[in-house]
Amino acid sequence: MASTSAEAIRELAAKESPGALDEFFSESTFVYAGELDGLTRTVCFVCALFMTFILLVFIASVIWFIFQVLKLVKTDVHLSQASTSLLISSAVQATLFVVFLFMPITCMLISWAYCLDNTANIINALVLIMSIHGTLDMLTTLYFVVPYRNYIVSLFSRKQTHMVSINISVRF
Repeated sequence: MASTSAEAIRELAAKESPGALDEFFSESTFVYAGELDGLTRTVCFVCALFMTFILLVFIASVIWFIFQVLKLVKTDVHLSQASTSLLISSAVQATLFVVFLFMPITCMLISWAYCLDNTANIINALVLIMSIHGTLDMLTTLYFVVPYRNYIVSLFSRKQTHMVSINISVRF
């Protein structure tokens, strides 16, 4: 639809949603993604299935990783503290990825693929959830990487040093 004229886009929108979008036709930035005789929903459905498959593969790989680390911990005692921190960090970041990115995108695709009514507010909330992911991921990195954590703690726990100046005036 990139080569479609503005008038053709408005005609398509008027045809597929009679009267619902008429008030927005005067906007110069009006954009409409048409149904294309169900092709758009079919593509969303296939993408939702693909995302679900990728999610299952991702979860399986995280479980495999956890079991490999646990097996390594049993053979080497020195790794227990580092591996525990690594496991917790990996689990938290994997959870953040799934909850704040993967699930919202999949829910949006399912909402569009199945033409679910009255989901606009839910989709807006999901977009808000997705926008929080970057901040939370950065905070978990700052927490789990020890040098970063120590530096951040030192910023807030720095003792105030008082400078004392002594002025001496000497006359000859």
